[in-house]
Order: sequence, then structure tokens, then C-alpha cells
Amino acid sequence: MNALTEGPHPVPATSRPALWHSGRCTVCGHDDLREFLHLPAVPAQDGLVWPTREEALAAPSGEIRLMLCRRCGYAGNRSYDAARVRFAGYDVSLEYSGQYRTFVRELAARLVETYGVRGKTVLEIACGKGFFLRTICRTGGNRGIGYDPAYADEGSDTEGLDITFVPEYYGGGGAPAPDADLICCRQLLDILDDQSGFLLGLRRSVDPARGTVLFFETPNADATLTRFTPWNVVYEHCSWFTAETLALFFELHGFDVLAAGPCNNDEYLCLEARPAGQVLLRHLPDPAAVAAREAELTGVAERFACAVRRWRGLLAREREAGRSIALWGAGARAIGFLSALGLRDASLPVADINPRRQGRFLAGTGQLVVAPVALRDIRPDLIVVTNPAYATEIRTQAGALGLHAEVVALDA
Repeated sequence: MNALTEGPHPVPATSRPALWHSGRCTVCGHDDLREFLHLPAVPAQDGLVWPTREEALAAPSGEIRLMLCRRCGYAGNRSYDAARVRFAGYDVSLEYSGQYRTFVRELAARLVETYGVRGKTVLEIACGKGFFLRTICRTGGNRGIGYDPAYADEGSDTEGLDITFVPEYYGGGGAPAPDADLICCRQLLDILDDQSGFLLGLRRSVDPARGTVLFFETPNADATLTRFTPWNVVYEHCSWFTAETLALFFELHGFDVLAAGPCNNDEYLCLEARPAGQVLLRHLPDPAAVAAREAELTGVAERFACAVRRWRGLLAREREAGRSIALWGAGARAIGFLSALGLRDASLPVADINPRRQGRFLAGTGQLVVAPVALRDIRPDLIVVTNPAYATEIRTQAGALGLHAEVVALDA
């Protein structure tokens, strides 16, 4: 595809899985790409924590070469290798946070009210442990089916709910998916190598006459790259969409985009769409906006290096002053931060409220993940909150534990 034009476009006939690796944009197919950030060796996954420190230190790593399409503004990792990413034992569950539970409840309620999802069938692809699916089924009295190879029945509350969980990849040989009124897919599209083939498969499987709505959620490129959160540039996320490039991607694959924009403190993008026989491309790239985006990203590599130097210096000064340090939050930002600073200090504790991560070790740098209550014995002088979005909640939890540490958020 060398040009984008307005007007009706038929549903594409073929997938384009190798475009990015062959030097063309995943979204628009253009070949005018510019590299703006290179990280030579980073942990390949943040959703896996390891049973031993030795395994964590030897965890798979990969190279990040972030390229910007100068035609549409999409950004992606030119060196991404999907074979390095696996989902057995994968867990990035956030439902232990009250703040996150509120976000999910409000999201489920909005989808139910906006699209009349009551007494309907909801399909979730990459459902994780099923928290969102259980929430939307409970909210609207819906029937649910969730696909995820990482799913395991751990006694979650499904009383009174009609939900089937299939611990398989969607389309990978599990029970056949039913006709769905709402198809949800959260935090998966940006990980896939063949995003085009995945969307085409969905488009072909859904009859436009049924009125099925799709809800997708991905990381927000503006929040991470443009405003720049260096610790959130992780290997798993091979694609960084803006609201505009995400909408255009869906339109080019035969969907009518109903809404697209930031959600959850702007950390994510939410997109709602319906399949259509022909669609009007309403999200064509604005050359001036793409040029402005390129200018903003030009200095990202130096900003990354400055952030690393600043935090190295801060932590060194704290230790020289005899102050003990702990991190709170063992997710992507913690792994990205520790990896970027090269901190393999086994004595540095990382607290997390997710019990599935506790007692295990972080990929690449090998820190032990502990329950927050363990900080009572450690008595840190400084707690670094790795995800600033949860800083207020964590300060409250630290106070409830009787900790008197200084609490700072990990910024850029």
C-alpha cells in the first residue's frame, strides 16, 4: 500500500504479517521509517517472574529498535521476535489494586450501557485470569467465554455466572467460539507479530448483520513515547499505537470505528468498532501532526540516557547516606527500570500486592518480589513507586502498614 485515500475501501483480502520485518509500516504499509530509540538487551517479558534468582538472571532478552513511520505516525520495534514471548505461567493481573478494580467496573458498566450488553454473549480473547470477563458478565447478566493459555482455575468467584474459560490460544484448537455480541481483547494486539492476520480473522468470522461490537485496549504511545516514560518501553510491546493510528489500522481491516481514545489515566487506548462491508477512512494521517510527532521523538534516546543517569545518581546518594531503598510494584516499569540501570542487587526488595508474583524473581536483574507486609521488617527509608498512577494508593497502603518511609514516584 503506497497511498491512503478517502472513500469506501473493501475489506482487505490478505494478511500482511511480514510488512514490519521487511521494512514497511504495520499500519499503512509505507517504507519511510526512522529509528529513534535502540536498547540492545532488555528482558523479553515482564509478565513472567521466575522461581529462582539463577533462572531470572538467565531469562530471555531481546533487542528494541523503535522505528517511526513518517507517513502515518505508527511506531514499532523493528527487531521484535515473537518466539521470545510465551504465555505459560504469564501473569500481569492488576485486580488486587482497588484503583484498578474501579477502572474495570466503570469500563464494564459503560460498555453494558452504551451497547446494551445485557443477557448477551461476551467473548474475551486473552482474558488472563478472567477478572474483566467476570465483571462484565456480572454487570450485564451476560454469558461469557474467555480464551487464554495462561488461564488456570484458582478458585475465582464465578458463582451465579455462566462463563466458560478455555486455556488455549483463541483459534488454537479449543472449544469453538460462539457467535458473540461483544468481543473484547485487552492488552494483546500490541504483542502479536501478525496483527493484520489476527484482525482479518476476526473480521471474517463476524457477520456485520449481527451488530457485534469489538472492544480493544492497548498501551498508549503518547503516554509512553511522546510524553516519555522510559521504564515502560518493554520488549513485549512491539507496537505503539496512537488513537489515530489504531483507528486507521482497524478501518483498513474492514471495521467502522465508533470511538478511539485514551483511558485509565491515559495509560491505555480504548477502541470500539463494528465490522462493515465497506468503510470510510476517517482517520487519515495528518502530515503536520506526524512531523510534530517525529520532532518530539527525535530526542528520546538522550532523554532515556539522562533519566538513567539521574536515577543512578539519586540511588547512589541515598545509599551513601546510609538510607535503605525498596521498590513497590513488580510489573513492567520495575523490570524496565532495574534493567536500564543494570541493578542486579539481590538485597533490593521489590514489593507487590499480587500474590502470584510474590516469592519469585524479576527477569534480568533477579530481585525477589515480596508482599508489602514484608516491608515492616525491612523498614526502608525510601520507597520508589514504579507506576506513578498508583502512587496515592500505595502511599495509603504504606501508611496502613506503619511505614514511615519517604515515598517517591518513578518518573522520567
